[in-house]
Amino acid sequence: MEKTKKDVTVLKILNNSAMLVYDGNSELVLLGRGIAFSRKNNDKIKSGFEVDKIYALKKSASRFMTLIENNSFQVNDLVINSVQLLMERNNTEIRPDALVGFCDHVSIMFNRVLKGESIMNPFLSETKVLYPESFEKAQSITHQLNVQFDVLIPEEEVGYIALHLQNIVSPASGEQMKVMNKIAAMTSDYISRELMINLDKESLIYARFMTHLKFVVMRLLRNQCSDNIMTDMILKQLSQYRPQAERIVDIIEQETNHRLSQDELAYLMIHIGRILEN
Repeated sequence: MEKTKKDVTVLKILNNSAMLVYDGNSELVLLGRGIAFSRKNNDKIKSGFEVDKIYALKKSASRFMTLIENNSFQVNDLVINSVQLLMERNNTEIRPDALVGFCDHVSIMFNRVLKGESIMNPFLSETKVLYPESFEKAQSITHQLNVQFDVLIPEEEVGYIALHLQNIVSPASGEQMKVMNKIAAMTSDYISRELMINLDKESLIYARFMTHLKFVVMRLLRNQCSDNIMTDMILKQLSQYRPQAERIVDIIEQETNHRLSQDELAYLMIHIGRILEN
């Protein structure tokens, strides 16, 4: 629980459990079950008001204001409930910019869902494999929203929510996540199209390969090295898989602008061998 440090003025009621207020210096989002019930815009609230969470929007304030002003009350209600479910399932501190980004995406998603519009998600399979915990949280959140508001959020949308959750909890930046997701998608496409392999994206082999690929990219972007004392032996004994692994190396190097070591190449050859032999 938190308490407001100053007297605040209500700017906008978002739903019964959330409101946007002004403390004389900045806009704040106050969250807590029933805190906005019977309140209205321009109400004054004394300091020490107890809530579940306070978010100081700072540079994100104008973006958040535009977001809620353009939404219907129903969509704002859905968005705030999504945030509250996110808070219940997430133990780490949520940055204000990440929170507003999440609200922005969820509001667009709900507008699509309410209009019956569909969307493609080319990263869905990779998201399930690379970020299983975030995907499970996204499933839990969307299931509760489906029941509570009698909507049907498709799995493609669940995948995008999972990416936002990953951005909130992961030390990787949003830009790094985009790079990792793009490399995963390009690599899967290369294996499926050019190698003509019917990938089973639910298989353990594929999951292990995608997880390895994720950590390869993370090491590169953080300028970390990976040692492999078996590199020379692998390069010799699995040489038939080197051309395919080198094509994946090309993809990684092109997207990260970093050079991949022979040790990393050897690891990729092992994974490619497993996929082709399977």
